[in-house]
Amino acid sequence: MKYNNKKMAMLLLLVLPFLAPFKAFSQSENESQTTNKPLEVLKPQIVDLSTELRLLEEKLLYPDVEQISIYLSFNTREQFLIENLKIKLDGEVISSGQYESRQINALNKGGIQRVFLGNISPGDHTLVAFFTGVDGYNKPYKRAASLDFNKGSTAKAIELKVSYSTQSLQPIFEVVER
Repeated sequence: MKYNNKKMAMLLLLVLPFLAPFKAFSQSENESQTTNKPLEVLKPQIVDLSTELRLLEEKLLYPDVEQISIYLSFNTREQFLIENLKIKLDGEVISSGQYESRQINALNKGGIQRVFLGNISPGDHTLVAFFTGVDGYNKPYKRAASLDFNKGSTAKAIELKVSYSTQSLQPIFEVVER
């Protein structure tokens, strides 16, 4: 009998360390499931708070009195593919960037991109946008469009509008106040 008890004790000593993690795993899995339920409820609230915080931060950093937003929109029927856009405000470069194919596809599908958000003082200003890309015949294309505008005491939105003329068979570049 002593021999069987010794055998049993040895077996338990060998097996017990392997069984303990399974019990701990099952407890931690149950605990994580119970703690995940409140987290799942909080996720939408956290997303809402994050959105509100971003909007509040935007209002603090860019007050309406000084705020200017510049957007880029396309309606070219893929007859102009933008590669680079540079924007100057009062002779100073405020935005410059290259475009990837996924961005070009999104713009050609009717997407609108905010290319600049910043502060400017009220008064008269000049905005110049430089467009670089290729036309429908895969030839390099460079154009500039400008706008003289007066920044008042409210937020200003400006659209860089690229469209396609079926009469002249060329892209049209406009800068429009909104």
